[in-house]
Amino acid sequence: MLVVAACLCSCSDRQGATAERAKADARIRTYFGIPASTKLTVTSVVSVLEHQYPTGTSFQKIRADLDAKGVGMDGLSSLQWQEGSKRLDCDLVYAPRKTDITHLNVYFVFNEVGELKEVYATWQKRASF
Repeated sequence: MLVVAACLCSCSDRQGATAERAKADARIRTYFGIPASTKLTVTSVVSVLEHQYPTGTSFQKIRADLDAKGVGMDGLSSLQWQEGSKRLDCDLVYAPRKTDITHLNVYFVFNEVGELKEVYATWQKRASF
């Protein structure tokens, strides 16, 4: 009986995690215009962003686009300008679970005149708080 209850809890936890990830996928796809048919990987996110924002795109355009899409305004994402490195950091909570919080970090790097030089991204796991 105890084994059955543990299995039911485990299945329920997995279904909840799957639903969380589906919502996170939808948010990331909305923020960055990634088609549903494209698997979410660091490579695919960077590729889509490089297509949307080619080298030389202004900081103002990228920031305005991300603001218009709600990045940094939903409690599950943030935008932070790093003056010293001329970088716009975009942190997206991917799976807000108590024991495993996974973030997608996207970095837009600019030159001295505010034009995009490169985009890169990482997945990051953090311990619970």
